Amino acid sequence: MLPVGNRRPARSVARLPRRHPPVLRMVLEALQAGEQRRGTSVAAIKVYILQKYPTVDVLRLKYLLKQALATGMRRGLLVRPANSRARGATGSFKVSRWAGAGATGCSELGPGA
Repeated sequence: MLPVGNRRPARSVARLPRRHPPVLRMVLEALQAGEQRRGTSVAAIKVYILQKYPTVDVLRLKYLLKQALATGMRRGLLVRPANSRARGATGSFKVSRWAGAGATGCSELGPGA
């Protein structure tokens, strides 16, 4: 057992700067770039993100994309096309009307996005 005075100093972990924006912001960017009337498919969103941000971890992207789509739906930033019956992280998504103009701004994404 170490005496109280000989404790090891706490290591300060320096955080690396982000190599890419949050996934929800990348999803909104992909949807605005596609701008299709019937929405953009999840596969097309994933391809867009991987082409524009090659530093994204491909293995983690599947989970992070699923979480970002659920968060976007919950916050009202994303909507499904009118005739969509898909559930979960499948099918097509569109940017909602009220979030259309400034959807990539930090205010709509909120903390932790």
